[in-house]
This record gives sequence, structure tokens and C-alpha cells, in this order.
Amino acid sequence: MKGFSALWLPGTDHAGIETQFVFEKKLRTEGKSRLDFKPEELFEMIKKYVNENRGGIEGQLRRLGFSLDWAREKYTLDQDVVAIVYDTFKKLFDDKLAYRAERLVNYCTFDGTSFSDLEVLSEEKEGLIYYIKYP
Repeated sequence: MKGFSALWLPGTDHAGIETQFVFEKKLRTEGKSRLDFKPEELFEMIKKYVNENRGGIEGQLRRLGFSLDWAREKYTLDQDVVAIVYDTFKKLFDDKLAYRAERLVNYCTFDGTSFSDLEVLSEEKEGLIYYIKYP
């Protein structure tokens, strides 16, 4: 660390959309769908699945000998982290730095979720435009 005092706080995120994709693929092999479960039940199932499978990253970092403070490891779905995220977004909203509005999103009709711009290959095509009026 070149002689400087430093803290490398280990942490992992829940990999939202990617985790959902992998978990739903697992459900399909069991002949089930996320729509077969109540949201709370599905959340707990996914959380359990992630907790059972997230050790890979930690194991890799430990084998490489990285000097992390493992006693302070954080995970994005830990209750204290979730509370901080909610508070932060509320403050951003109150300060008018984040807002809700009608916006075009990349939506996957198969997975029933949106994708970030990083996960979409865009190409221009000529075609029809459809209008859907939501209630």
C-alpha cells in the first residue's frame, strides 16, 4: 500500500438483474416461474440463493492474499446498507437531484424487467412505432 494508511473495505453487490436472470433460469429448470411466488417469498428465495453462492468472490480475494478487513465486510442487501440507500435517494429526491418521470427504458418482455444501456446493443432500424396508453 506504498506506506500509506489505507482501508480496503470488502463488499459485494447483489448483481440485481444478472442475479434475477440466473435465478429465473434455475426456477425454469424446476418448472417454475418467479410469478408463482409472492414478492416477499421470492425476495427471500433470491436472498438465500445469493448468500449460498456469493462466497466465490471472497474466496478469490483471500487466495490472492489481498489485505482486507474481513470483519467489516458489507453486502448491498444488508439492512444497514439498504437503510442508507433509501435515505440517500430520499435526500436526492428532496433536493430535486433525482426525480420520477416518464422515460424510455430498455425493457425485456421475456424477463419482465428493464436493462441498463450497458446491457443493450443498439442499432437503428426502420419500422413501425406503436403507442400504448397506460391507465
